[in-house]
Amino acid sequence: MKNFIKKNGILLSWLVVFYMTAVAAVSGGKSDGVKENFYKTILMDCGYKISYEVVIASSGAAGAIEFFSAESARQKNKLHIAVINDASEFEAGVDFDGNLKILSESASSASGAVLAINGGYFAIIKNKIYSVGKVCKNHEIYPDYISHDAYPYFCVSEAGVVDILKASEFKNKKIKNKNKSGVKDYMQTKPMLVYNGAIPASLKASRAANESKNPRTAVALTADKKIICVVVEGRQEFIEGMSQVGLAELLIKMKAVKALNLDGGGSSSVVVNGCLMNRPSGGFSPFVLPGRQRPLHSTIYFKTKTKTKQNQY
Repeated sequence: MKNFIKKNGILLSWLVVFYMTAVAAVSGGKSDGVKENFYKTILMDCGYKISYEVVIASSGAAGAIEFFSAESARQKNKLHIAVINDASEFEAGVDFDGNLKILSESASSASGAVLAINGGYFAIIKNKIYSVGKVCKNHEIYPDYISHDAYPYFCVSEAGVVDILKASEFKNKKIKNKNKSGVKDYMQTKPMLVYNGAIPASLKASRAANESKNPRTAVALTADKKIICVVVEGRQEFIEGMSQVGLAELLIKMKAVKALNLDGGGSSSVVVNGCLMNRPSGGFSPFVLPGRQRPLHSTIYFKTKTKTKQNQY
């Protein structure tokens, strides 16, 4: 045996290296360069395969925004996730006007947003556009809205801080004067997917929230002040979508402490640096073909802060 090892030492060494490399590749260890990122690890542990990723740099951080697309044939799902690692590098806001716009057009008009997702629900009644719940930008509320006092809020303060609040919390925070502590932009939508790191009991008890799979859009906050935007594709061949409870469970795995559901279906869309990153499902209200962007009433955007605005904060 000793003679065999001496004669074949080099060959055996190469076999050991080959074996260790193969084991690392199969097990998905850090040597494959994929599991080093927390969010990609979560997706892979949930059975998703990373399709592609984009990293957006800013003046103060090399990976200020990380974007991942992932799909699972077993779960018949395709996800698009943007993680804003350093929210201080970006100005968040709500955008809308009296017309409907596709997301890429709205992102462009919002002074060059680097990331944008569709906003809340809307309705067209007798050729008039109504917001379902209130939407507000720069302290100006869209006048035509269907009131829903219990809907939670996505908020952006004068200081640029993003928050998700229950309706009761928003009433206590609402300040009439324009100052640093006030809320300048907000959007009402529903339901609350995650609150205090858990799924609300009312959502867990809802049969539709557990069983109905559709395209979804959500925005979430983590305890360490990261912002997560998720767009789920659906209503396509081999791609079903997700339930609201399923989406909430995924966001909790990603350490979300608060998360809010936005408009879904054909509205679900995400734009990065002017490029549409998902395939919208199409459909009615208004009617569009699959793969085409549905015109929207409101959007949530993130754009790089200018040096002047950085000094103000």
